[in-house]
Parts: sequence; C-alpha cells; structure tokens
Amino acid sequence: MQELSNDGAELKNMSEFLSIIYHDNEIAHPTFRAWKRAVEWMNLPYLESARNLEPLFQEIKTNLEHSAAELERIYGAKQTKYIIPSFYISALR
Repeated sequence: MQELSNDGAELKNMSEFLSIIYHDNEIAHPTFRAWKRAVEWMNLPYLESARNLEPLFQEIKTNLEHSAAELERIYGAKQTKYIIPSFYISALR
C-alpha cells in the first residue's frame, strides 16, 4: 500500500482487480466456514487442515480491512466506495 501512495498509481487501472479480490473473499469466507462445519459435523479426516486454514482466512480479512482503509486514505471515500465493500472500511472506523 505504501508503494501506491509513492508511485501515484491510478485507481482506475486497479479497480477491477481490487473489486475481484474483495468480492472473492466475500464468497470464500462463508464457503470455508460452511466446509469447516461440514468437516466437523461429518467427522471427516480434514479437521486439522480446516483448523490450520482458519487463522489464514482471518488474516486475509484483516489484511483486506487494512488495505481498504489505506486505499480510502490515498484515493478518498468517493473514489473507492464502488470498489471496496463498505463493511471492510467500516470495520476500521
């Protein structure tokens, strides 16, 4: 993120990719939680893998929240509001 403010990267060149990242996480996180519940409920042999992945999903979410705040700081709320879902930004306000 620091590089963005230094290089003056244009948001329009990154907006599609940023939207994909944020919206993919919106889908991946609940899908992972459902899979983990199913693994636990059905007593499948993937429980250790699910437990190892859980903190990584939380770390991704935290990183996206911090990135959202930094993007909003650099480009402003008006330019980022259609790229970054609002709950990523409101989590740090």
